[in-house]
Amino acid sequence: MKLKSKNKNFFIYLSLFILLIFCLFFLTISKKDLNKQIHATNESIISMDLGYSSLFNIINDGSEKYLGDFNQSIISKLKNLILNSTNILFYKIKSINKKNFNKIFIDINFKNYQILLNDRNIALDKGDAINIKFQEVNSDIWHNGKKYKAKVRLKGILNTHWFNERRMSLKIRLLNNETIKGFNEFSIQKPRERQWPFNSAYEKFSNTNGVLSSNSDLLKVIVNGKNWGIMLAEQSLGKVYLENNKKKEGLIFKFGNEEIWYEGRSNNPYYLYRLGDPTFNFRVYNINKILNSVSIEQNLHNRRVISYVLNKFEDYDENLFDKYKMATAFFSSLVWGQFHNLLNNNTSYYFNPYLLKLEPIVRDQYSFEKFNTKNEIQQWPPPIQFLQSLEISDNEKNKILKEIYQSIKIVENEFLKAKKFFPVDALKTTSILNQNINTIKKNNDEFINFDSTEFYKRLNNDIVLNYYQLRQFQEMQKPYSHNENQKKRINQILHFNHYENGDIKIHNLLTETIIINKIIYQNQNIISKKISIPGYLDGSGPIIIKTNLKGLMDNSITIESEFENKFYSNTNYLTLFKNVRNPLLYENIIPNFIKTKNNDFYIKSGEYIIEEDIMINGQLKIEEGVRLKFNKDTSLIIRGSLIAEGSQDNKIIFESAKDTWGGVFVFNSEKSSKLSNLIFKNMNGITESILDLTGSINFYNADVELANIEFINNYSEDALNIIESNFKIVDSKFINIFSDAFDSDYSNGQMDNIFLNNIGGDGLDFSGSDVNLNNINALNVKDKAISIGENSNLNIYDLNVEKIGVAVAVKDGSYSKVQKCYIKNAQLFSFMTYIKKKIYTFPELKIENCNSYKGENNNLIEIVDPNIKYFRQIGTIMSDENKQNIIEKKLNVDELYKNTIMRK
Repeated sequence: MKLKSKNKNFFIYLSLFILLIFCLFFLTISKKDLNKQIHATNESIISMDLGYSSLFNIINDGSEKYLGDFNQSIISKLKNLILNSTNILFYKIKSINKKNFNKIFIDINFKNYQILLNDRNIALDKGDAINIKFQEVNSDIWHNGKKYKAKVRLKGILNTHWFNERRMSLKIRLLNNETIKGFNEFSIQKPRERQWPFNSAYEKFSNTNGVLSSNSDLLKVIVNGKNWGIMLAEQSLGKVYLENNKKKEGLIFKFGNEEIWYEGRSNNPYYLYRLGDPTFNFRVYNINKILNSVSIEQNLHNRRVISYVLNKFEDYDENLFDKYKMATAFFSSLVWGQFHNLLNNNTSYYFNPYLLKLEPIVRDQYSFEKFNTKNEIQQWPPPIQFLQSLEISDNEKNKILKEIYQSIKIVENEFLKAKKFFPVDALKTTSILNQNINTIKKNNDEFINFDSTEFYKRLNNDIVLNYYQLRQFQEMQKPYSHNENQKKRINQILHFNHYENGDIKIHNLLTETIIINKIIYQNQNIISKKISIPGYLDGSGPIIIKTNLKGLMDNSITIESEFENKFYSNTNYLTLFKNVRNPLLYENIIPNFIKTKNNDFYIKSGEYIIEEDIMINGQLKIEEGVRLKFNKDTSLIIRGSLIAEGSQDNKIIFESAKDTWGGVFVFNSEKSSKLSNLIFKNMNGITESILDLTGSINFYNADVELANIEFINNYSEDALNIIESNFKIVDSKFINIFSDAFDSDYSNGQMDNIFLNNIGGDGLDFSGSDVNLNNINALNVKDKAISIGENSNLNIYDLNVEKIGVAVAVKDGSYSKVQKCYIKNAQLFSFMTYIKKKIYTFPELKIENCNSYKGENNNLIEIVDPNIKYFRQIGTIMSDENKQNIIEKKLNVDELYKNTIMRK
């Protein structure tokens, strides 16, 4: 049999690999150099796509036999390769079940590539990349025949990411909002750097149980013409990541840094040194863009959110976190036998703009581990915030565990998929997961109902010590001091924040007294004498210095300090706000006309003035004939459900006492809300401190039925916004709406007999939703009568619109079928299909039995032809029963939203 050149190369590399091992024992070359050669040869072999993901995975089936064996010897790996050479050859020659991976080609010019290699050498000399900022360079990337401009840099802290030049871990940022596989920013690394396939299986396992995790995919990577083989692409966190996971845009946080991890690796770690303390160190993803590329109002709102989160996290305030999702993440990792993914340097947090809580984003999970006690679990205990989350009811715990146990099948399916990707790898078993589940079930007190406060401690000065700090604290005698070896690692001695009111809050990072020599602003020292700050274990907390430095002063204030004749300097980061209010934390704010009955709240028929916000936890029932008049900017907020059922002759009315009022927010309800024969008038939207909703009437995670509802004179972005809920809306009207009438985000529902008139934006706007529409009537809609985007699926029957911008626009991976429609005076087009956001695939629109009039030419941009009712962007699908081949046209989407009726 004649071997192909690639197979010949395999034998050459394999022979070289064996020769190098021989040298290890019989020749005199240094082990360091030999180690580099062995890794280089190994990566060259793996890059040839030989059907396995790593040498260890060839035999590691995830069973008890391989527990904890993360660093397999070279001899053992070589043995795996030799014993499976037949399977490898069979895979390469016969190509049985061979997976065709998507390819990306990365082209980096010589000069820029040398910058990457120089960064690599610096990190290799240091031994890790902690506190090293890798440089971004320009690059061209090709995927599916399309060229992308990109920025590329090295990625990773440990040297395994870039020990060998071939198959280095890279961070890639595509320019111009382009995406590959739905990723705008992503990293590529060897699959084993993300514990393939265990982390990949955990991603799906976590998502199934309602907890965010990473998104990853396999790609074949070619860098400057050199094959790097199959690598794992992992999406970076940001706006695109949230949209891919059907989450409304919000801030993403990360707490702590690698300094804690670095300190823990030392021979005598100084855990009481608070350098990497997560309560001080934080990151907000894309913070420069968030603060600088938005309006002043949005900048201040984001800064308030950041201030609120940091102030609450400093105290480990349990109200900051979504306890249910935190507990779910804890128990998911417990079953896995690994808390590595919950460590602060691996976990990020999404600030849910509706709940005003942090939801965990857990990443980088290791392989299974078996345990019999908590202390045997890898990385036990997890960070404090996860331990605090266990203070939920037994019913909630049991519900979480039941769902986790039932989702083990997800892991099995992911392992079967992984076997198809790499047929030579051993098929992984879930036997350890099942053993761990049995262990947990047999001992609830050990794993479920234990006292979590045993593993952290809150001191009298409100400083919280984690398990390792607490253990060192209990072992130390006063004075709490470091030794000489630990002293060498001290490079910062304080942390401080500046607040908008002029306060400067200073934390001592050490257990010993430090001295502040100067506080400098604009080259002037603003303190008259030195300030002594005791060690943080001496009973005192942070000190607060009152100053006249008011307003936003990012990166403008420097503190010069001293400890044991060594001098330090710190500059502030962001100016924060103090005492930011969370309007959702109040238990109940109830006026005296709201009564209670059978644990429900109710309002009797009558007219009432609402002078301040109403906050209700539970179900509110409103009788027919109730007329609520809200003062300016006041709102009704319900953590529960709303039952407001009027009658045709005696409707319920929500209106302003004068000018406008805020609106209604119903969220997190186990019971459905029902509203009928009700009028909402003169709303302006809910903006209460860090609660900033786009809608006037909002339902989040709260199913609702609406019948015969009128929305009149609305001035917010959306008159009605339904998010992550099921709904039914019938016989309802939207009249005189400043912007959009109705917005459905990631929801499912039915709408019948809807009338829209005088709408300043979109009539009905759908994102990530599945909805059926019947008998929709629209008149005078400036923008789109029906806008369908972000992978929505809509069936529309009996559509009647007149004097609109566009009747139906289908975009961004969505599908819609329109049957029986009458369209008159469409200013731009009757029907459009196009791609607005590049993370989505092509949309599709099918049209049946529709009669459309020609539009009028009102100085439209060049893309518009008023004699054609269709606009189909190149690469999208549109068809009707009379004209199957609708002509494709180019479209400048930026111009569309800048210079036409779609301009906001």
